[in-house]
Amino acid sequence: MKTQHVETIIIGAGQAGLSAAYHLQRRGVECLVLDGIARIGDQWRDRYDSLRLFTPAYADSLDGLPFPGDKEAFPSKDDMADYLELYA
Repeated sequence: MKTQHVETIIIGAGQAGLSAAYHLQRRGVECLVLDGIARIGDQWRDRYDSLRLFTPAYADSLDGLPFPGDKEAFPSKDDMADYLELYA
């Protein structure tokens, strides 16, 4: 078994966890993001099909990656899931 030393562990690969990892890495801090889901974004994919964000895409971006597509559209749950996977 190989042991790995990681300075910071982030629990949760949702928007907050991925954003925290982005900012830590930009500052040269090694980090590891852990989550119980099998695939990034599944916490969104597993919600009801009619779910849409209540803010337009231009307001849904995380730092460093604009939300793709029509900036005035209200993204679906799957759009958000795919965005998180792309962001990771």
